[in-house]
Amino acid sequence: MKKIIELLAVFVLIGWTVNANATLITKNFAWNGDGGYSATGTIIYDDTLATVFGSDLGPTIGIDYLDITLRNPANAALLTAVDVSGGISTYGQLRVAFDTALMMFTGFFDMGKDDFLPGDGWIAGEIGGFSQLFGRTSPQSATPIDSIASGTSITVTHATAPAPATLALFGLGLAGLGWSRLKKA
Repeated sequence: MKKIIELLAVFVLIGWTVNANATLITKNFAWNGDGGYSATGTIIYDDTLATVFGSDLGPTIGIDYLDITLRNPANAALLTAVDVSGGISTYGQLRVAFDTALMMFTGFFDMGKDDFLPGDGWIAGEIGGFSQLFGRTSPQSATPIDSIASGTSITVTHATAPAPATLALFGLGLAGLGWSRLKKA
């Protein structure tokens, strides 16, 4: 029984070490329009690449996950969309470039959801320039809801600390090793 617990503890520690050395980095981001509307989201990317890209439907270059939530001035969610999942873009108009060294979005961007259905929405524009939040009112019509007249930026912040499950697995591995050593003595 001791050997099984000792072996399990070693596997847990190895699994944690591999997970801790992963190259995927998670960042939160925010866009704030001049009229009080906003967009918040999460990007998970491969930090071994200098710049990661997403464009149209299909595989991205270095972006593993990207979601976005559009909010009204009262901070109520208008729309939540997952634009990239598992490295595959699900948004046909996706345009995003992210400089991993500077931790900032660059160039033109288009993130959100547009299936030509009422209620769809997205943000689009150019970093350092003009940008807008759009909402679709009908299959044929999209309306600008808010904008940034000039100097558009998307604020990037560090995401949360390691997941509690990861820390629990590490602690369990250490406890198992300690317990097996204690039993030997």
